[in-house]
Amino acid sequence: MSRRLVSDGPPQTRAGAPDAVGNTYFVLGEFHPALDQYTQVLGFSPDDYYALASAAQSYQALGDPVAADFFARCLSAIEDRNSLQAASS
Repeated sequence: MSRRLVSDGPPQTRAGAPDAVGNTYFVLGEFHPALDQYTQVLGFSPDDYYALASAAQSYQALGDPVAADFFARCLSAIEDRNSLQAASS
């Protein structure tokens, strides 16, 4: 059973796809709804560097200085991931 991605109301997402919906909002210039979607991803995975970068870009598009914090968190998450990969090699 699949869910519709288009409806009369807010978008319905399939499990694991709020970042894709966020990207759609971002491309449409709807930065607040995009942030809602990226925040949902970060609620499940706070170190998701893709969601952190996407949120940072949304905040930047809105002129919100918190974007710098999200960019920094994104870089930290990437560095942590690279460190973990190197340690497991």
